[in-house]
Amino acid sequence: MVYVESASSSSLTLGTDALLEEIYFLRRHLNEMSRDVGSFSHPRLVEVSQLLDKKLNDYEQLRLRRSS
Repeated sequence: MVYVESASSSSLTLGTDALLEEIYFLRRHLNEMSRDVGSFSHPRLVEVSQLLDKKLNDYEQLRLRRSS
């Protein structure tokens, strides 16, 4: 996870880009795992899903910070 405390626009963009890459990776990983496991209640699948939710929330917070 990447948090950028700097007010610099380029630093925020770098943090946002890194977070978006991580979100993309987690989505692909979750999709592949769901096909392999075949159950949405598998503990590892739930763990990755929760991590993806956290990253999406982090991204939204970063995005809101950029717009203010």
